[in-house]
Amino acid sequence: MIIDSVSRLSACLPLLPKMSGVTADLERLSRGVPSSFKEGRNDLRDGVYVMLVRDKGRDEADALLEVHDRYADIHITFAGDERIGWRPRSWCKRTHSTVSEDTDVGFFADEPEGYASMTPGLFALFMPEDAHMPMLADGQVEKVIVKVPL
Repeated sequence: MIIDSVSRLSACLPLLPKMSGVTADLERLSRGVPSSFKEGRNDLRDGVYVMLVRDKGRDEADALLEVHDRYADIHITFAGDERIGWRPRSWCKRTHSTVSEDTDVGFFADEPEGYASMTPGLFALFMPEDAHMPMLADGQVEKVIVKVPL
């Protein structure tokens, strides 16, 4: 997991080779949600896509840690007071569901090891080794999740 300022998002490009084709899109995202984006999935190129989420946050008691095998996630919060739980995937023992071939998401019922406060201006990068619990918030959250194939 990496948490940093969106102004430093380009520093992660060497970790994610497929991002090189969408550098301009990342630059736009670092400044805010493009008006052309619709809620849900927005395809870019090279298999990279962006999920625009505008939803009520959830309570930790109603959430699970999620993991992915084929994609890295870049979470950028634009509005709301979101927290994201995190735990090393190798420490997770309570499998709730294995990673689906179709959706590339699986869940664990373990507790997060730590939390990140995702204020506007920050991003979080989660690799397949990172179990994460996004959208923990009392109110509304607006964010994008950049899905990058590995």
